[in-house]
Amino acid sequence: MNSTVRYLRAVIPVALLLAGTLALSHPASASASAADRSVAAGPAAASGSNLLVNPRATAGDVSAQGWDAVTIPGWQVSTGLPTVVRPGTAGFPKAAGAWPAGRGKVLAGGAGGTARLVQSVSLLLPSGQPAPRHTPYRLSGWLGGTVSSWAEVTVRFLSATNRVLASRTVGPVGRTRRAEFAPRTGSGVLPAGTTSAQVTVELATSLTSANGPNAPLTGYNRAVAADLSLTVSAPVRRPAPLTPPPAQVPGYQHVFLFYFENEDYHQIIGNTKQAPYMNSLLKQGSLLSQFYAEEHPSDGNYLAVAGGSTFGIPLDDPEEENPLYTIRAGDIGDLIDAAHETWKTYLQSANGPCDDTVHGYYWNDDQPMMYFTWPAPPRRRTSPGSHQTTAPTWRAAGSPRGTRSSPRSSA
Repeated sequence: MNSTVRYLRAVIPVALLLAGTLALSHPASASASAADRSVAAGPAAASGSNLLVNPRATAGDVSAQGWDAVTIPGWQVSTGLPTVVRPGTAGFPKAAGAWPAGRGKVLAGGAGGTARLVQSVSLLLPSGQPAPRHTPYRLSGWLGGTVSSWAEVTVRFLSATNRVLASRTVGPVGRTRRAEFAPRTGSGVLPAGTTSAQVTVELATSLTSANGPNAPLTGYNRAVAADLSLTVSAPVRRPAPLTPPPAQVPGYQHVFLFYFENEDYHQIIGNTKQAPYMNSLLKQGSLLSQFYAEEHPSDGNYLAVAGGSTFGIPLDDPEEENPLYTIRAGDIGDLIDAAHETWKTYLQSANGPCDDTVHGYYWNDDQPMMYFTWPAPPRRRTSPGSHQTTAPTWRAAGSPRGTRSSPRSSA
């Protein structure tokens, strides 16, 4: 089944309750927190050393095919759905010759149109004073693009009051008939009064079809950047190391997650005529209006909810073609079981527990819990456990009558 890029935002009135259970697999706030901490005071970095945190995208997850967005520690995503791929991933610009392991992985534009990643860097000396005027700096990186995409990196030098004193852009590379991926470098001197720098990686595209059922094929942004570096010829403060953000998740007694296939944000949020109950919940919780899907079509998003990853599945809805298509990995149900808690999913229009068929409005590929294996045996219609945990919605009518009789986690 196909859906729009914002489909996941429709579940936000109750999805916040699930955030605690998914936080370990996809810490969405890590990028912004790490970017903020990179300005913190530290011992002096060696003159000429790279001041960027995670400049080669070696910290964090990698997308198997580039379809899904991933958390990129150290960088704050200001626009789009950027991701990380391995060098040489099919469909992306490739560098000439071998790619040394020291260059790391590759930032890619992704499925959400033009993407921008931002990182702030302190340029203060350990004494707290600005680096001397006319201190040389160097900005570099591997940048690439296609006929419809391009990449560039910009550094802005800021005063103590965040006033832009000067800027320098390297690139763009791309917007050419043949895909290109090549190193680019820029240099100069720091203006007087510089206390920090803001580095922005822009992975741009001219395509406007980033939202829609065929977006992976018609609107994907293939701009790339890698091996980024900002150096100054002065012993400025060393960036703070990456550390996971502290978990601040309440201990909920019950978690209910509802998701709506093929419903865009405004079809649910604010639509009090057709979704009055969902909208009534907003007053009791939080609306994550900038929470986006992982990829197109919708199937990978269900897997991300259930297993914390899209697992690189094909985009052609494999379970529709092969009901026994299996992802040999654990999912959130395994974590709940390990905690000795209970869970259940309720499947609208299913013909019974673990319905692996396609009929009417029911599509088996929209039921993510049936993709996965338990440690043993596989969670399929032949597994007794699956009959207890995946049930049609008509079973729900006589099942959870209030929180006392419902499982601790329900979807």
